[in-house]
Amino acid sequence: MAPLRVLIAGAGRWGRVHAACLAGRTDAELAAVLDRDPQRASALAADLGGDARIALDVDDLPDDLDAAIVAVTTDAHARVAGPLLRRGLPVLVEKPLAATPYDADELLSVARRCGDRLHVAMVERHNPALAATHGSLGRPLFIQAERLAPFSARSLDIDVSLDLMIHDLDLVLGMVDGPVTDLRAVGAPVMTDRPDMAHVRLEFEGGTVAVLAASRVSPKAVRTLRTFGPDGYHSVDLLARAGHRIARGGDAPLAVAPLEVGEGDAVVRQQTAFLDRVRAGEPDPDLPRAVEALKLAFRISADIERGLERWR
Repeated sequence: MAPLRVLIAGAGRWGRVHAACLAGRTDAELAAVLDRDPQRASALAADLGGDARIALDVDDLPDDLDAAIVAVTTDAHARVAGPLLRRGLPVLVEKPLAATPYDADELLSVARRCGDRLHVAMVERHNPALAATHGSLGRPLFIQAERLAPFSARSLDIDVSLDLMIHDLDLVLGMVDGPVTDLRAVGAPVMTDRPDMAHVRLEFEGGTVAVLAASRVSPKAVRTLRTFGPDGYHSVDLLARAGHRIARGGDAPLAVAPLEVGEGDAVVRQQTAFLDRVRAGEPDPDLPRAVEALKLAFRISADIERGLERWR
């Protein structure tokens, strides 16, 4: 099969990550780079794209593209992905899908009218350490997630709930059936004028409780996920891609077993899933979950803002 010709929109950090992964594939190639900065676009194409065409606007793109990956700033997702969907392209949009509820609704409306070709990049779904829990996770009664990162100048157009916590919201929604019945959130701006740290308690219909913490002003990076339930206790380090499971043993009080984590890069796995769906002409089966995670993130942001208003 001929390689799929893929556009990268956004030549920043995540655009380069996706381009580097494409460069290592034989089933797809970087065919075009879209960025408002021609020098940055040219540099990315020169480093990783070979003969990739440079475009400053959607109207400048070639007609023979098969798919697009959108990695521009979040506030530009709807503005960039919408026209690409209207061109008939399957589009993988980096998380979060949009910066505001209005932009999310607009983009989803375009996607419905254009054949459901919208896909969302939620890379932790493809983390090999998480995959190692499949088959033994069961139905958790309590979930605890912590996602911390040192401060950087990226993604400052959104708060920490949309920037970091949305990953864990998506993972939790993949583990728990039923709607959220109670949400309580606190957070605070530290380095920016938006909340840079957040702590959230979610209760679901059926009784499962999830407690999530996120911060982008931490001295070190942390990405941990713990689940507790009748099927045992799982502790997963999503950054180190390792973990263990504890369950009732036979003669021993506790049986501790390391997770058998497979090889593979999460971004490459994510690209493979997207490109396979492109070839098959299939929609993103997990789009509703990504949308629900986004709605939860908006609710969390609003709850934090109400708390800050009372504090002020």
